[in-house]
Amino acid sequence: MIEEVLHYSKAVQLKAKSRFVDMSVLLADLKGQLLVTHQHLPITIDIESTPPIYGDVTMIQ
Repeated sequence: MIEEVLHYSKAVQLKAKSRFVDMSVLLADLKGQLLVTHQHLPITIDIESTPPIYGDVTMIQ
């Protein structure tokens, strides 16, 4: 939770830098973080093909 607060505080201070974001990479990273954080739970996360989006990666996270 502290990490999310730090991300949010950085996002508030920075100016948005929009670009194309590879959602497959971003979602795989977030999936990995979730699985590590909750490794004691039987979690399965299936992510299918996702298109890139245009936005600020810090704000999206």
